[in-house]
Amino acid sequence: MLKAPYIRAAAVGRKIPLLPLEYYSGGRHGAAFMLAELRRLDDRKDSSTSNTAPSLALWLYRSSLLRRLWLEGIVCDAVVTDGFTAREFTALLHRILQTPRFLRGANKAAQDEAVRLVWGVQKEFAWRVLGAIVEENQWFWTLREAWDCATTLVKDSVFPDDVMSLSLLLPLARRMATREGARCTLHEGLRDLHAQKLHGGVLWFLARRATSSPRPEKQLLEAATEAACAAPTFLIIKPSDGKLNGDDEKQMASLLQMVHASGETSKDSVFSPFWHVLLYEMVYYAHCVLCDATAKERHQVGTLLSLRRVLCSFCRHNLVRPVLELHCAITAPWRKGLEKDPSALNARYGPLVYREALLLDAYALMTLGHVGETAIDVDDAAVKEVMMIQSRCLAHLEALAQNEPDAGVDRDAMGLHRGARAGVERRLCEGIRLSFKLLLRRGAYEVIHQILTRCPSLGGSWESGKALVMLGKHMEAVSIFTDFLESTRKHFASGIPHHIRCMMLEAVEGAARSYLKETSDVTGRLLSLYEVTRNWGFPVPAAVTFAAILRACCTGRDGTEGFRNWGRKKRLDLMNALLRHHVTVAAYIGDGLLLETIEIYVKLLAECREGALSSNLDLLPLLQRAHPGLPVYRVAILHFLRVEYKDAVNALLKHIAPSSADTTVLLTPLQELPLAALEALSRHVAQAGSEEQRVVSAVLSALEYRRFAEEQRLPWQCHLCRHWNKKNASACKLCGSLELAVVRCHACGGFSPTSASGCLVCGAETRRNTSDQGGSHVREDCTVFPLRRWRCGRCNHTNEPQHLFYCSKCGSVQPEMEEALTHTSFDCRVCSHHNPLGLLRPWCPACGTLSTVAAAGPPKTLWRCVECRTLTPWILTHCHGCGGSKPAPTLRFDTPWFTRVCMSCEAINPAWSVVCHGCGVKLATDGGNKEHEVEEREQLVVHPARGEVSAEPTSTSCPHCGNLYPDHRDMFCRTCFVLRPNSTCLLWVCLHNNCLGVNVRYGERGERGLLVCSHCGVSHNIAAAGGYHSNPLRYRELASVEKGRGCGKDPPTGDESRGMQSSQLPSALLLPVPSAPRVCAFCGAYLQLQNIARICHVCFYCGYSLPQFSDASAAEHDIALRLILSAMLQTVHRVKQGLLSSTTVLSPLRSMLMALLRAQEVQLPWRGCDLLNGMRCGLQSRVPVLENDTVHSSVCDVAEIIRTVCEIASSTTVDEKATAKEGTNSSWTKKRPWIHLALDLVDLMNRTTEYDELGFDVLAQLCMEVRPQQRSHIYRETHWTYLRYMKLPREFIVNDVVCPTCLLPKAHDTGEAGNTCRCTVSLTDSGATDASVLITRA
Repeated sequence: MLKAPYIRAAAVGRKIPLLPLEYYSGGRHGAAFMLAELRRLDDRKDSSTSNTAPSLALWLYRSSLLRRLWLEGIVCDAVVTDGFTAREFTALLHRILQTPRFLRGANKAAQDEAVRLVWGVQKEFAWRVLGAIVEENQWFWTLREAWDCATTLVKDSVFPDDVMSLSLLLPLARRMATREGARCTLHEGLRDLHAQKLHGGVLWFLARRATSSPRPEKQLLEAATEAACAAPTFLIIKPSDGKLNGDDEKQMASLLQMVHASGETSKDSVFSPFWHVLLYEMVYYAHCVLCDATAKERHQVGTLLSLRRVLCSFCRHNLVRPVLELHCAITAPWRKGLEKDPSALNARYGPLVYREALLLDAYALMTLGHVGETAIDVDDAAVKEVMMIQSRCLAHLEALAQNEPDAGVDRDAMGLHRGARAGVERRLCEGIRLSFKLLLRRGAYEVIHQILTRCPSLGGSWESGKALVMLGKHMEAVSIFTDFLESTRKHFASGIPHHIRCMMLEAVEGAARSYLKETSDVTGRLLSLYEVTRNWGFPVPAAVTFAAILRACCTGRDGTEGFRNWGRKKRLDLMNALLRHHVTVAAYIGDGLLLETIEIYVKLLAECREGALSSNLDLLPLLQRAHPGLPVYRVAILHFLRVEYKDAVNALLKHIAPSSADTTVLLTPLQELPLAALEALSRHVAQAGSEEQRVVSAVLSALEYRRFAEEQRLPWQCHLCRHWNKKNASACKLCGSLELAVVRCHACGGFSPTSASGCLVCGAETRRNTSDQGGSHVREDCTVFPLRRWRCGRCNHTNEPQHLFYCSKCGSVQPEMEEALTHTSFDCRVCSHHNPLGLLRPWCPACGTLSTVAAAGPPKTLWRCVECRTLTPWILTHCHGCGGSKPAPTLRFDTPWFTRVCMSCEAINPAWSVVCHGCGVKLATDGGNKEHEVEEREQLVVHPARGEVSAEPTSTSCPHCGNLYPDHRDMFCRTCFVLRPNSTCLLWVCLHNNCLGVNVRYGERGERGLLVCSHCGVSHNIAAAGGYHSNPLRYRELASVEKGRGCGKDPPTGDESRGMQSSQLPSALLLPVPSAPRVCAFCGAYLQLQNIARICHVCFYCGYSLPQFSDASAAEHDIALRLILSAMLQTVHRVKQGLLSSTTVLSPLRSMLMALLRAQEVQLPWRGCDLLNGMRCGLQSRVPVLENDTVHSSVCDVAEIIRTVCEIASSTTVDEKATAKEGTNSSWTKKRPWIHLALDLVDLMNRTTEYDELGFDVLAQLCMEVRPQQRSHIYRETHWTYLRYMKLPREFIVNDVVCPTCLLPKAHDTGEAGNTCRCTVSLTDSGATDASVLITRA
């Protein structure tokens, strides 16, 4: 025995000091004492950490201490000689070696080193226990004590699914199996361990191999199956090097000797040792059950189903080798003879086993297809094995086809029911189609084609279509893709993947290019191809496929295949014929036309300019009239100017500005051109010496418009680095961020562009005005995400700024946006579908129902793409059908948000869906006729209460108010006055001589004719469009503009100067047509389209508010405010004439004045051009004096309003019987609201102009109404004050006669408390009073 104190000599010389073991003489045995101390490490009740899991350091300390005691032989001495019982030793092992709780979580991958360290220690102790109680029998324990100790070690280990577990438990289990009459049997022990959640694979293997004739319980087989399905990859798959250490090799060899033949095993298995043994044992067991004639059919089916579940679970490992190896192990005995194959027709198995054997092959192919796209172990050998499985599945399909049940019989010769047969055939076809993914990856296109030829009933899939495209069989690929869309369209309600869409269009292009090799009727063949593809519909609209056909036929080099016999002129004639046929068929016009098609035609026309005919150029106006929303003229002029095709430019200008005097020239096509193009166009017109005065006027007017639009742009500050950039800079000079950014709403978390005034989802304010000059900034509580290039961390792809949220190549989320998207994700309240995009797409992609946040905000709309005619949600700036840009309001018609109800299954679908996502039935009831389908989409019956529509093509109701149209020829609703769907109109304002008459002309946009004002009767030669980024009412004189440009520009030539002097500014202004009803904010009455100022015809209340209608154009704001000022002038004149009551008209006048007071300073009428003086503007922004020294007519209107108000106030009389004092008080009570109105107008003029232009006579008249007894003071002291400031503040007008805020007498001036001033703030306290405050400038 050891003497105290003593340290073994083995510890001497070690770098890491061991724990000293000291034993005191005279005490109890040293080993027992140290073991008692070791047990007490975990028995302290007073420790503050007694309820917490031990840390890794404490776990290693205790385990190393126990290990040292074992190595010193002290543990063996204690067990053998000192009476250390098996129960005490097992409890000690459980307390010391159980896996710490922090390593049992789901984040084991983040703690690999700690897991390996703990597992190494546990494995070493398992080895020692195996030698002590199993192999060498050193400790004389009972079988039950040895079993409890071994099972405790397995339960407490990190990885119970290891060969060591089987080596430790299998000998003990066999001993227990031989003692069936003992108190503890093997089955009872396994049931107890199963209840304690021990590893199911270990339990099943013990039950399987511990007896000579095993038949494990079905619960254990289910546990083993679940364990195999849930096993992580790093445990079930062998490491990449494939090497085992010496101990693992010894265990593997001994274990394979212990278990008798387990079927055929692979020498180069990909499975780890434990799972290799377990899986092959499960396969062997399945074959034993199948060969057992006494086994029930449900048991045979259960074993095959377990293997199929394990096989499908291998999809998690993203490897094909495990799937192939397990499937090969299962089917290897079946390949030796058909009598053993349960999938053979002449087998002796029942129909359920036959069905399960077929499904095993089918699901194996499905799993291989899903994994094969990205697996790293795909090679030629794997392809050959997959082809063998495909051959088996094809043989199954052929056998099923030959074994069709007879008519009137529900089952075939094998006993399969018709429904079961259909399900098996469907799974087999799906498995073959999905396995094409792996073949595509290896380039086995011929194999796919051979399979499609052998089995045409496979159906369409994008994999087979891609293979045919790669083989050059494009027409067959188009047919395959058509079948693919028909069978899977309901799964693509929200769009089709980009790679599938590109492959479909490539097939269309290839098919069209192959027709060029034909010698006859090429046009007819191409149109027949278009007829096939135009039925695809969303998500591949007909306009997209038509563009693909034209792109394939008319682009490419002359020497390439398909173009050798087609020169440029011949291709131009072909494209001309196709486009002319397109514009002559109403159904094709309804399909739409992509802008890309126009660009292709224009480019080809410019290349063939020498041989081009006039008919080729005449096609462009036809296309513009057929598709008025497309900027055909803009695209053509830009390209013709770029290539200097002057004849084509002149021809287009004649169409835009015809020489006929009975046609109004619309500047919209020219206004869309950039400034450089307009300047080049003006030089072209000047050099060509055009005799058409209307052409010269149109070009110069558009040039002036664009120049001022560029002048209105301001330098902008970057949202990321706060650097100021030039106004023409598209991106920040320092960080590369775009001027536009994305704002996350502070209220709902939705995303909107910084150009929007509020959140597009909930309507909350995201910007705040910084000044009266129209400047604004993003709210501080909103998060701004700049738009700039970023590199994806997953695929290393550099994304453009517009791809802010997801990578355009791999689809992974940008890390900075992941939290924001996760925070806003939601589940649909109708179909419970999860939308991971959240408020980035605030609607359900399956049924189209708006999210709760979006539904609670402002009414949502759908806009129809002008290119492909697809309905697109309001929040998208590009069409989700073709990618086209969102058109301007003058070119689109927005409809309220709705969802479509399927007539077959009553499932709710998005408005843009073609088929029902629930049952797959086409939502169109016309048999696929595109022409009727467009009409049906435009005339859906809306249920406002539910926000849904029914597919009724005969509907003639308004989509907004639900009322029926009395006449089928009505162009607008007679209740809410909104334009009828599929109808067009022009909403324009007469600018001649300040008429401001709002007119509406219904009909086609391309309709030619003069615009004649219905108010003044003047006809207009030129009309401009009111844009969103510029205002045509801000025109300046051309001469002054040229003068203000400085010496940096060359002076105009003589012809150009004469052209400028003879130019004519637009006298009519086109405004956007409202897409929703205009409703009075006071009484709720519907307002007509012409009511831009929103003055109700029922209550005469003016509900115009600039912040509320911030989505309108700047020109519309200008017109509305001018109309409000004109309405005020007309109203006070009618009151003066006695046509209106002075008491009832005060409220409407006050509402009109409030609209002017709330408006931005730059939008006020006297800040724009003067329509009575040749559309001139003031020399300075805050000086309303024109260049000809005349005052702005709007200022004169304000002065006239003040004069008339003073006259109305002075005309108020009192009862002659009243006393003088009572008469004065009563008279002032009636005057006070009118004087308040005039003073507010004076304050507005003082605040928005540098100097007063109303004139002292007008202000003196107002002063006389306030204080008539101070006439001499008004024309002396007050006049001096006016000359000093060149303005007259409110306090000098009232001169303390009344309170300047409330216009009530002071308390000391009257004895009546009810009519005295109670104001407690001064006039200069702008934050506490509603009165306007004068701002003077030094």
